[in-house]
Amino acid sequence: MNPKMTLLNRGMARSVPSTTPPDSATSKMMLSYQAECDSKAKAAVAEVEGKLASAQAEIAALQQQLAELSRDSHQKQKNLIHGMDDVKDVAKREVSALREKHADEIMSMNLQLDALRKECAKECEGRIRAEAERDSAVNTCKQMEQMVAKLQATKPVAPTPQPPKPKPLLEFKVTARDENGRIVSFKQIS
Repeated sequence: MNPKMTLLNRGMARSVPSTTPPDSATSKMMLSYQAECDSKAKAAVAEVEGKLASAQAEIAALQQQLAELSRDSHQKQKNLIHGMDDVKDVAKREVSALREKHADEIMSMNLQLDALRKECAKECEGRIRAEAERDSAVNTCKQMEQMVAKLQATKPVAPTPQPPKPKPLLEFKVTARDENGRIVSFKQIS
């Protein structure tokens, strides 16, 4: 029986004097009722204590599972953090490699671009020079055409007389040569 219940029953028994004799039927009925109540109370207390023990066992099992889950979660979190760190390291290395590769490609392309710019500048200078020469030649042609037109408009162009060809005073003809090609004989024609 519960100790509190026992103390309560004793206190009630002392405070209330019994008017019935201890051997009477009422007294026996009270004792049997009290025994029945005590047995029901003991059964209820035992049931509650059993439920409490099973609940405490279940709580202990759940706490153990919670501790295991917490450890697993903590380990998984550590693994995830390490995995993320590994992924970050790999990504940093790949980014660094790509930057180096692209830096080399960009440098090469910049060199090619500079060479193309210089070549284009030379071609542009040559084209500008050729256009300037062409424009100068066109202007010169126009000026010459204008001068010719002015000259033709002012004075007819007459052919200039050719001076007469001088006639040779004497003409000779070779009549014979020796084996070395020297002139051996000649005669006068005019």
